[in-house]
Amino acid sequence: CEKQGYSRGLWNSSLNKAPLSAKTNRIIGGRAPSIYLAKLEQDHRIPADRVDEILRTHQINPSLLRANAFEEFLRDRAARLLDLIEQAMGKTLLGRDSDEIIREFGAPLAPSAIRLTDC
Repeated sequence: CEKQGYSRGLWNSSLNKAPLSAKTNRIIGGRAPSIYLAKLEQDHRIPADRVDEILRTHQINPSLLRANAFEEFLRDRAARLLDLIEQAMGKTLLGRDSDEIIREFGAPLAPSAIRLTDC
């Protein structure tokens, strides 16, 4: 992320975090998702569809991760997590299209149009 010039506030945020074992974290080792996912699948003989299934449980769209589409990945994951918060509260969250959100994410965080089961 540093090499790509992404803001530390974005790549170090909770949006870019998921529980990982120390071993998996070493596999990632600062590589792009397209590279570390392929290495994980190859080294541990895990089918890509199983990896995608695991990613979805973390509200991660595998297609965006595999495409190294970092900004889109963050917007999508933020929207998905906000969707879960809305569902838990039974209320619609305001401010997804605020100036602050647009400044930080480059676009509004509209409710997710694609459910993770559709990815």
